[in-house]
Amino acid sequence: LGADIIQRDGLPKLDQLLSRADFLSVEGTADLQQANLKLAGDLAKLQQQLGQFLDLSGWQLAGTMAGELGWQLAPDAATVTAPGRGLQSLAWSNRLAIEQPLIGLPGQPIWTESRIELDANGTAAVDADARCSLLSGSGAVRLGAEQLQWRLTEPVVDLATAPRWAAECTLTGSLGRWLQQ
Repeated sequence: LGADIIQRDGLPKLDQLLSRADFLSVEGTADLQQANLKLAGDLAKLQQQLGQFLDLSGWQLAGTMAGELGWQLAPDAATVTAPGRGLQSLAWSNRLAIEQPLIGLPGQPIWTESRIELDANGTAAVDADARCSLLSGSGAVRLGAEQLQWRLTEPVVDLATAPRWAAECTLTGSLGRWLQQ
């Protein structure tokens, strides 16, 4: 792990973050206002590392992944209103691609693809009591020509206690292929 930490406007900022492990590397910049991180990893090496702590008998993971993770606080500490609460809002976005994934779970057929792409973005918020809400969200999972898109249809007021999340989903492509996976 390496980082250049500077102070800007009285607050610490990771001007350059570099973290490398056998199975994952993370590079980017981050502070309390925003972050831009790039990820790269190897699922087989991740399985090896996790196998030191967890019983993964019968599991198989392989493939390489690359992605981006980012967030940014609303300008000028803007607040938004969600069911009776003033919240500090945060916009986030994620993108991940897994090349040549192989996923095998105990007692299940092995799943392989040439590429899996995952995208998600939205707006989250934290209130004065440190409760996290998901105000909006959408995303997609793509497997070749097939795609599953989702969008929240109402806010999730408290992520820790919400009994359900209301979402709209659209699947395009061969439904039979998705059901096999």
